[in-house]
Amino acid sequence: MKKISSKCLIALIIISIFIFITTPSFAQQADPFEIEASNIVVMDYETGFILYEKNATEAVAPASLTKLMTMYVIFDALENGEIYLDDKVAISQKATELVPGASRVWAVPGSEVSVEELLIAVSVISANDAGIALAEKISGSEEAFVERMNETAKELELKQTNFLNSHGLDQDNHLMSARDVAKLSQRLISDFPQAIEYSSMTSYTMSYPPHTTFPSTFRDLLVRHENLDGLKTGYTGNAGRCISVTSTVNGRRYIVVLMDVEGNTNRETISNRDTLVEEILNDFIAKKFQIRNVLDANEAIESASFRSAKRGVYQVGVLEDLNLVVPREHNFLKPQIKIDKNVSAPLEKGDVVGTVEYVVDGQTVIKDPIYVLEDVPRANFLVRGFWGIIDGIGNGVKWVTNIF
Repeated sequence: MKKISSKCLIALIIISIFIFITTPSFAQQADPFEIEASNIVVMDYETGFILYEKNATEAVAPASLTKLMTMYVIFDALENGEIYLDDKVAISQKATELVPGASRVWAVPGSEVSVEELLIAVSVISANDAGIALAEKISGSEEAFVERMNETAKELELKQTNFLNSHGLDQDNHLMSARDVAKLSQRLISDFPQAIEYSSMTSYTMSYPPHTTFPSTFRDLLVRHENLDGLKTGYTGNAGRCISVTSTVNGRRYIVVLMDVEGNTNRETISNRDTLVEEILNDFIAKKFQIRNVLDANEAIESASFRSAKRGVYQVGVLEDLNLVVPREHNFLKPQIKIDKNVSAPLEKGDVVGTVEYVVDGQTVIKDPIYVLEDVPRANFLVRGFWGIIDGIGNGVKWVTNIF
């Protein structure tokens, strides 16, 4: 066999590096779906891992996906005792002054409706008048409520989001990105799981005359898919047809965000939206991804030493089974384990001593704490004295290095 020349070897290495760098990650691959949407995010709810995204950080008109934040703030106010579900809300004239065609429940100015009924109207029917009435109840005015929405967006680290109203009707600079919608959907479910109880309702009948029954804005999807239970739809001229869906696939929850779904007519865009949701859930997630058990609870994944400890090494691991969603072709996942060098004895079983991280295609799938799996007693004063000397030498070296 002829030897490979050094020049050929270098060329092969360069080509390999180029291919590695230019090959898109699974989440950034070319659009694999038959129906187009301008902005897409498919997220694993449990870890926040992005299975697929398209134009995910582009700030665009969000339509009624805005109400995900409206609902988040309402649930936050309920949790803090600022309002209660059975409180009555006086419907103002402003709350009913909406542009023609805007979704509403036709609440009469001067009438009183309970907080819970208005919350259901926002979640199930996407009623703009109900959202404004609740905003006024909580913050005194819709404008003040919107300030709270934007403050909450900053707290949740939504980076391409700016709200100008509580309902999502088109206004210049009223914007969200698909990734922010996905992150907000994730936090809404995790912080206020009762949101699912409302968004999974297929219809609702208002308690006041004429007792109108309104269907959910995505009733057909809810009826066809028993594992789909939320969250929000939206439509405006600027935003196009939008949806944030949450559903379980093979027992695990996912979030799908679609913005500006293609279509020539209103009926066609709704049909395309629902078809694309089904394709992502039934074909993309179910067939191209797998759930992998990567770590077992209370099983040692590494031995670690700690300052001032009585013994040389101790076992560390996780306290709950760690299951990850990864592309089916990824059969080998290696954890990146980092032990906090500042941790010292004594320690109790279950104390956090570092982190474990899994990375797929350059994206962090999960970064979780790791724990010491046994008590770590403190060593006698001689060993502690030794560690004190080591620390002193290390600090001295750093001091000298900084000077020069």
